[in-house]
Amino acid sequence: MALQSFGDAILQPVINAFKRQNPGVTIQVQVTSAPGTAYQTSLLTDKLGGNLPDIINPQDVLAPTLETDGIIRSLTPYLKKGEPYPQKAWLQNILASYIPPKGPGKGQVFALPNEADAVVMYYNVNEFKAAHIPLPTDNWTWSQMLSDAAKLKKVSNGVQTRWGLCDRPDWQAIYNPLINALTGKPSLSETSANMASAGALKAWQMLIKPMQNGDAVPYATYLSSGANCNSLFEAGQTAMMPGVRGNLPTLRPAVKGKFDFNVVPMPMVDGKRPTGAGSIAWAISTQAKDVSLALDFFHFLYSPEGQRLEEQGYGVVPSVTSGLGPNALWRKLPGPPANVNAFAIAARAGLIAPQTPKTVYSLSQTDIPKAIEAVIDEHQSYRTAFGQLNAALDAQYKS
Repeated sequence: MALQSFGDAILQPVINAFKRQNPGVTIQVQVTSAPGTAYQTSLLTDKLGGNLPDIINPQDVLAPTLETDGIIRSLTPYLKKGEPYPQKAWLQNILASYIPPKGPGKGQVFALPNEADAVVMYYNVNEFKAAHIPLPTDNWTWSQMLSDAAKLKKVSNGVQTRWGLCDRPDWQAIYNPLINALTGKPSLSETSANMASAGALKAWQMLIKPMQNGDAVPYATYLSSGANCNSLFEAGQTAMMPGVRGNLPTLRPAVKGKFDFNVVPMPMVDGKRPTGAGSIAWAISTQAKDVSLALDFFHFLYSPEGQRLEEQGYGVVPSVTSGLGPNALWRKLPGPPANVNAFAIAARAGLIAPQTPKTVYSLSQTDIPKAIEAVIDEHQSYRTAFGQLNAALDAQYKS
């Protein structure tokens, strides 16, 4: 198995259990500590040498590249035989990350998602109660969230010490579903960008304006925290943040004894719930020496026993539909958070990351922050900043 560092931590308990049940099996694990491009490079090197391992560990945004690189094989022929299980066993909206919408592999499954890592909103229960604000509900709205954020910010001696919200405007799991909710189209498709339509500009304003008026963490502060809200939330500097189930293994011990927290689904916008979703996954390489054994491992991994081994660490909501039921282990782990059903709601509503050519994806990673900074720091209009972004992305599509 060639695993990325985050995949290795998740899979080790399952590997150990599988080896105990199959004492004649030897599993060699190589771990690449740097995810993304470094992982792809190491796999391309292995492919050139004819040494690809049996099992590969892509994530949603990397899988299309590994498929076109000829590193991972189609699993559709096996799924049709019910190996390791029929395709319908997985949440179809999450599985879609690994099904190319065009090209030679169109419609085929190239990897199996490990979890339904869909976005929810974390909130500091103590701060809501101290401000006498009703706690968020599963059907709250975006305007309610912003209203609460304005009431939760705190200024001491002229210095803002707490913001109501950290909203992560450059994270595709935030801006993509919001743009989709307002326009009916994702921010990026396999052929074109939708970053500067009227609805898309409205979405950017909904995300950026709170950062300018003090209701949400300023963009510069957010970037200085590693473009992540976790440390700000843990330190009590923001009362709300979007996150996923995978945040819990580190968040719970970090805030224990400091404050209580809970989660709710993402707020509604025009009757829709803009919820981003992603996953890491497991795939079989095109040079696998023992496909049958790899499928046996996947059968165990996605069995109730294998899923329980992953769920007990708090970080996984299963991607298999049967794992969302009321008797699943992850639902019964001691809180916080108490509202665990929010994760199930998010899993079913989650919109996956857009499947784009790798060069388009790379450009979006660098140029979306630049467009946000152009609005905030250079006082460009939304139409100018995101219009230029859209033009650059469309030019990259054409190339």
